[in-house]
Amino acid sequence: MRILYLTQYFATPGQPGAARHYSHTRFLERRGNDVTVVTTSVLNKVAEVPRQHADTCRVVEDIEGVKVVRVRSSRRRRGFRGRLFHYLSFMWRAIWAGLRQRGRFDVVLASSPSLFVGLAGVVLSSAKSARFVLEVRDLWPESAVATGDLSNPLLIWISRCLERWLYRRASAIVCLTDGIAEVVGRTRQIGAKVVVVRNGVDATIFEERDGSACSSLRQRFPAKRLIVYSGAHGINNALDQVLDAASVLRDDPYQFLLVGWGDQTGRLKQRADEIGLGNVTFFGAVPRERVPDLLRCADVLVWPVLLGKESERLRNLKRGAVPNKLYDYLASGTPIVTSVPEDGEGALLIRCFGQGVFVDPSGEGFARGIQAVLGNPQAREERAAKAAEFRREYDRVGQAQRLLTVLERITRDTGGVASLPGQ
Repeated sequence: MRILYLTQYFATPGQPGAARHYSHTRFLERRGNDVTVVTTSVLNKVAEVPRQHADTCRVVEDIEGVKVVRVRSSRRRRGFRGRLFHYLSFMWRAIWAGLRQRGRFDVVLASSPSLFVGLAGVVLSSAKSARFVLEVRDLWPESAVATGDLSNPLLIWISRCLERWLYRRASAIVCLTDGIAEVVGRTRQIGAKVVVVRNGVDATIFEERDGSACSSLRQRFPAKRLIVYSGAHGINNALDQVLDAASVLRDDPYQFLLVGWGDQTGRLKQRADEIGLGNVTFFGAVPRERVPDLLRCADVLVWPVLLGKESERLRNLKRGAVPNKLYDYLASGTPIVTSVPEDGEGALLIRCFGQGVFVDPSGEGFARGIQAVLGNPQAREERAAKAAEFRREYDRVGQAQRLLTVLERITRDTGGVASLPGQ
């Protein structure tokens, strides 16, 4: 098959960001498919543009056999309007870059959360006589409405019309969680198209290391228990809960490390300085290959989520959320403290594969949870065994094979996706 893969961000192991697209496209290429990725030069939500890409509108790379076309788009900026402009600029550039690819394709796969990536996918699938596949990684615009980022009634109506139109145009709709699939499947006459291809973990990068990176981190913070968050710093990540916990525990021997970057990083740094949080370190974005060392070195991993008690809609969305960071957390074997709803999919994974504590979405709640975990340590061998079991069950190779099966079936037009096992 010739596959055109559209995604706003595409990170390699040496770059910060999620590895789902990198792992899937490499797998597809190794199975004899011709894969072309169209993505932006902006590295994930870090908003950084590599020097070699800064002065050009289009860069073509060969990444382990996969053709990657990076196009210029506006930098991701704070606020809904800034993100919207970022999404729209990539949509037009993606269409332009896709049309420049010679010949027809069998499949155009567009990965959300931006619906405009899906719109680019529809345009290019028509132009290239290809089947259109939409990957839904986040329920948009529902998540923007629930968080209050999108409140204009006309824009909400237009966004929902676009969402339903994309669902109807897709030959298959790939969802990352059961919760997302359930919501998408409620749309009229859409259910038969929906298939779940979960996130996963690259088991190879979690193999035992020499421990030098952890030793270096321990030397930097001697006599401290390390409380680590790794992931995006956006409004939905609710990192104020972590700062509040650090304030509560400022007199205890804990050091909080916030790994990653996002449009809230500047504000969070300013707030930490204003209230004198010397026990908080902003670690910045790190290459994907360094993440396992950081997570294994931690004494506790924290996963805060934005949960307004007044917003049942937002709470329902979070029940079905299973972010990339949770897969990495569970693969590391380090205990987790989280404010995720206890009846959600993420909570189920934590109960099955990790030592986790569920707390109220507040600084006091996280402080009590961290103290509870550190005051009642579980045997390291048991946690390591659970982590190894998780890595085997959620290895990205199996999920990539499932994606390949979906693509093969829709191109052959036999059986559809509803007949896939595990649905």
